[in-house]
Amino acid sequence: TLPDLLDLLALEGGHEGAMLALDTLRSIGTAVLRFADHYDSDFDVMDDVLRERLQAPEASVEELLDLAMGEALPAAEIRTVAELLLTGGKTDVATGEKLMAVLATEDAGARWAIYRSVFRTASGDLRASNPYTKGMAEALPLVASLFQMKEGFGEEAARMLELEDRLNRAAAYARTSAMVRVGLPALERYRELKRARAALDFDDLIEHTRILLTETGMSDWVLYKLDGGLSHLLLDEAQDTSPTQWELVDALTGEFDAGEGIERAQDPRTLFVVGDEKQSIYSFQGADPSQLLKQYHQFQARNSDLLKETMEMSFRSGPEVLEYVDTVWNQAPPIPNAPVETPAEESNLVHHVSWRSDQHGSVELWPIPPKEEETDEDAWARPVNAMRSSSPKARLATDVAKAVRAMIDAGESIWADTGEGWVQRPVRPEDILILVRGRTGGLFDAMIGALKAQGLPVAGADRLKLGDHIGVQDCLNLMRFAALPERDLTLAEILRGPFLGLVDDDRYLFELASGRQRG
Repeated sequence: TLPDLLDLLALEGGHEGAMLALDTLRSIGTAVLRFADHYDSDFDVMDDVLRERLQAPEASVEELLDLAMGEALPAAEIRTVAELLLTGGKTDVATGEKLMAVLATEDAGARWAIYRSVFRTASGDLRASNPYTKGMAEALPLVASLFQMKEGFGEEAARMLELEDRLNRAAAYARTSAMVRVGLPALERYRELKRARAALDFDDLIEHTRILLTETGMSDWVLYKLDGGLSHLLLDEAQDTSPTQWELVDALTGEFDAGEGIERAQDPRTLFVVGDEKQSIYSFQGADPSQLLKQYHQFQARNSDLLKETMEMSFRSGPEVLEYVDTVWNQAPPIPNAPVETPAEESNLVHHVSWRSDQHGSVELWPIPPKEEETDEDAWARPVNAMRSSSPKARLATDVAKAVRAMIDAGESIWADTGEGWVQRPVRPEDILILVRGRTGGLFDAMIGALKAQGLPVAGADRLKLGDHIGVQDCLNLMRFAALPERDLTLAEILRGPFLGLVDDDRYLFELASGRQRG
């Protein structure tokens, strides 16, 4: 039922609830609609296709857990192993206690969570060592036979790994099916509303163009008319080109190397593609860096004169920065799903050369501040969304701000372009650029606050929602109270706000405001 599907999506979405799934659906709505149109919006057929593509088992997650943690669990053997381990060392006892807890737990999901911790660390990684000592395995070979993790897997370890894979596939199928069943009616309604208003969104512009060039009965005529006036196609940021956009490129350039078109000596047609797989940032729109490599091989198969130029010269960064980038990139795993026939010289190994070879820089890697334990005994008195000064993000922001302050106070030199050449001069605040992954999450605001605390001029948030800004809210509260003095909550906010500042602790507000006369 719809409530059950929404419950599933809300549970999987964590604190963001079902909105996380719906936001994801919005970004892939065109693909979902194309998928549904292909199968006439038949949910049963689409479910079968999804299950086949994901290679998901017929059983649900709950059914898999009930079986694996129920009758398939060798309880007697596990008890024998656990009783022995409880007599061993620290590692043995920890594993033995977990195994005993598994046997004492009735709920299959809870039992699985405990059992899984025998084979994986708290961070989710497979254990690199056996969850028992060598002496226990020598005393009872059954221990290694079931739970060995090093130099091969024991029977239970192998069974759990297989179960994890089946659970992941079953869960992925359940989530995807729920998302399609919940989201498709909304997407279709959205499509109807756009048609009624003769409106198009960004995805529509691409999708309708794709249909016009590849699917409709008019595509041959459209391509014929375009072919007559199309001499050159330039594609920039190719690493962020989505599969649908690549279809447009293929349709537009299909005649560049076919039939009579190849003989157009007077007006040769060319394709120019620029891309850097290291800079791919649009995966949320379906962009896949490996697609750039696949397209290169397709273009090469169509035209043997295709040239590939690798640009190693960098005009932006110093040699130390480029060396660091090369080191990190070249140690990364190869591009996934790349064509098997890719020769070694076309691998993803890079070597940059700095044009600013005499303008040296540096790269520093800082440790991530660890999370500290909660020490505030009166946590209820603290605003829910307030970031603690001891939080990792706040401490990181403080460390960065102090480092910037130290650079400026010490007069560290940087390279600057005077218009007549590059010279070194002392660093100034406007020379510093701090990049964060996003404006949400607290680090952005913490960074601005930390810089201001160090007396450093900072541009701050260059965009904001007026209604969400604390200063605007204070002004609105003052106007609300002037219009309706009976609003106690508004009065409390004004009392502890910047206009009066009489109270700095919520615990004193009640005594101050509760006895006043109304009106």
